[in-house]
Amino acid sequence: MGESGDAGTRTQRITRALTAQTRQQFAPVARGLVERARHLARNAGDLGIADFDEDLDRAVAAAERLSQILGELDRIAAATPGSLGDVIGRLRHDLKNPLNAVRGYAEMVAEEAADLGIDAAAADLKGLIDLANQAIGQIDQALRPTVAPDGDGDGAAPAGRGDAMSLAQMAEALVDSVRSVGEGEDRPETPPATVLVVDDTAANRDLLSRRLTRDGHRAIEAAGGREALERIATEAIDLVLLDLLMPDMNGFQVLSHLKREARFRDVPVIMISALDETDSIIRCIEAGAEDYLTKPFDTTLLRARIGSSLEKKRLREQEQEMIRRDLEMAVLVQRSLLPARTTADAPIDAVNRPYRHVSGDFFDFFERPDGRWCFAIGDVSGKGMDAALLMARVAGLLRFLGKEWTDPGQILAALNDEMVAIETRGRFITAVVGLYDAATGETVFANAGNLPPTWILPDGTWQSFAAAAPPLGVLPGMAYRTEAVRLERGSLALFTDGLIESSRDGGHDDELGLEGSARLLAAHAERPASEQLERLIATLDDQALVCRDDLTVMVVAGPAAHA
Repeated sequence: MGESGDAGTRTQRITRALTAQTRQQFAPVARGLVERARHLARNAGDLGIADFDEDLDRAVAAAERLSQILGELDRIAAATPGSLGDVIGRLRHDLKNPLNAVRGYAEMVAEEAADLGIDAAAADLKGLIDLANQAIGQIDQALRPTVAPDGDGDGAAPAGRGDAMSLAQMAEALVDSVRSVGEGEDRPETPPATVLVVDDTAANRDLLSRRLTRDGHRAIEAAGGREALERIATEAIDLVLLDLLMPDMNGFQVLSHLKREARFRDVPVIMISALDETDSIIRCIEAGAEDYLTKPFDTTLLRARIGSSLEKKRLREQEQEMIRRDLEMAVLVQRSLLPARTTADAPIDAVNRPYRHVSGDFFDFFERPDGRWCFAIGDVSGKGMDAALLMARVAGLLRFLGKEWTDPGQILAALNDEMVAIETRGRFITAVVGLYDAATGETVFANAGNLPPTWILPDGTWQSFAAAAPPLGVLPGMAYRTEAVRLERGSLALFTDGLIESSRDGGHDDELGLEGSARLLAAHAERPASEQLERLIATLDDQALVCRDDLTVMVVAGPAAHA
């Protein structure tokens, strides 16, 4: 194929794409022919055509030759002088020859069997003949003669209306879409990075390190798996080039360790090994490897893989930074929706500790125009951003209703109908809403499936008021009973699951529960609300109690606390 320069390179690439696609398309056809021909040869006696075994064996050999030719397409193309059109003609000729032989021998046996009145083999012979004919037609279609724009036969003529593209046309389209890699061409710049090179062979480490340095990166070397783990624990590594076969700790073990550790999990790892076993490649990719290259590797390909891995890492870091900023903004927005901590002489105070960045719990309290205080606490099912957004909607509506309405049960009923009417994705809300007269201690409240408000007395006793109705957003048209209590002494405490589920080991065995929570609050039941909460939080921290959920606690302090 006597071209040179860019044209020659283009033709070579088209030829490689053409032979690869031809092999892929016709390998199943060849296997089918071999299987059918062998079936006829093996069962010739049962089919009554044993006398034609030599012709059947020749048909088998021709089918097997087709498979052999498909494996030699690259060699055949390379050995064919002339243009791309000449290569296509040679491939078409060499592939059709064994197919014509299969068809010819099968037709000969079929004709002679028919003359002798042997009908048992007719269907099997026809099936082999039809398969060969189909394959010949497919080759004529796929490897059509080409006509270049200048008429020299080097290009593929456009497909006519309704015609499928030939393999040569597809190969040309692919090559023209994917530019070849030139030695001196400008490559996309990869920002300098720190790369850890792990290989037990010093020469391999040296070559990789020098290539990395030449490309502007900083290379750090490790002679084995254990040393690699030590280096990555003390250095800020952007990428790891990791050999698989090492004596002290193999590359798969190192990879598995890195992906188990949260601080190393996002560091991309490219495996480099002489082992090209499919199972090893699959296991490494499944374990978290970014890529897998087999030795000896092409340096241009390695540079491209390094650049791609570092770019993916950069994009992941940008995405994580955007998520972090969004979470920070969500936290600020959520905090702005909650009332500020009160002064020491205020009758109500509350505290919220999110389990994650944002909380599905909410609370609110404010003084009404009639001098009473409206207070509320709630818990949206689930955690995270969805719960926080739903919480914001409920909190806004609650403040609007709480300024005018005088019956907590009616407020909850209105909130419930609103939650049922909107799309909450299966979430529900537990809530307590109440009104408090700080001068007299008169308190009314209603509970929608929340933990029971608990009246805590200084002598360590308490009284709980369990919910008599389900959470908000579950059933339409619900009624919520309003309870009344006069806080002559002590305080009314309201809380969410995060408090009662607190435990020292984060498990379920030693949770505080309702009784333990009430006992902690009872120790300071006649102090101002803000002081009660400060002492409660200090106790939780001192005892190293772990919360597995958003924690919200509200204290409505009785008049004695401010006497």
